[in-house]
Amino acid sequence: MVICAQSFINTLNARGIHFSTSDTQGGGTCVHIPYDGRQTHVFFDGDDDGIHVALRTLFANCPEEKFAEALILCNELNVKYRWVKFCIDSDRDIMVEDDAVLTPSTAGEECFELLSRTAYILDDVKGLIFSTIYGNK
Repeated sequence: MVICAQSFINTLNARGIHFSTSDTQGGGTCVHIPYDGRQTHVFFDGDDDGIHVALRTLFANCPEEKFAEALILCNELNVKYRWVKFCIDSDRDIMVEDDAVLTPSTAGEECFELLSRTAYILDDVKGLIFSTIYGNK
């Protein structure tokens, strides 16, 4: 297990947050955290450049006929929220992403801060995304 992942797991346990873990194909660790009917996947991996973390949350699937509107909304949200990136993947899933390079001594709290900011932003934009792609909140 990547040392930063263990630090994050220790932080989650100390705060009583439910999660599960898995190993990635590349030898990294993924921590899966359920939140509001979705899961945020926190991928930890390391290489010569350091230890990286990538948070990925599948927000919703976008109907094909709403793709253009959803893409414009993602661009607008990217301007408003600097801490995460909104994008639409090849399956037309609206994704919320965040990436960082970690220091082992601060990884647990840093990852928890990234997770908290992501959750706050997800709560803030939920109604707007749903009204754009489904026509309701």
